[in-house]
Amino acid sequence: MVVCDIDNTLVVKHHALTKKAKEVIRKLHKRHIVFGLASGRSLAEVRRLLHRWGLEDVDMLICMNGSTLWDNLTKEEETYYKLKKEWIREIIEKMSVFTCNPVIYRNDCIYCKEMDEVVK
Repeated sequence: MVVCDIDNTLVVKHHALTKKAKEVIRKLHKRHIVFGLASGRSLAEVRRLLHRWGLEDVDMLICMNGSTLWDNLTKEEETYYKLKKEWIREIIEKMSVFTCNPVIYRNDCIYCKEMDEVVK
């Protein structure tokens, strides 16, 4: 099994997957080696990237920093450790003393206090 992070590992941030990387992934598949991607991004966002790259046969996806798993072989999604709304509110309040921009993914949307370079 090979699992690879996306940003600054598989691709340079905000760039397309190279032909060489696609070739290596296809060679892994031909050798029956499971290939997966890991990302802090949402499952929907990673799927959009894969579609854009023409690489929709990835075996597994680990998204949202490990809280969402997708098994492409069984077509099953599992989610773990979702925070309760009141916990999110409390975390954001406690973070308010820092210079930060909390970001929350929900229903395939990104919610944040302001549009900054990280969110873009």
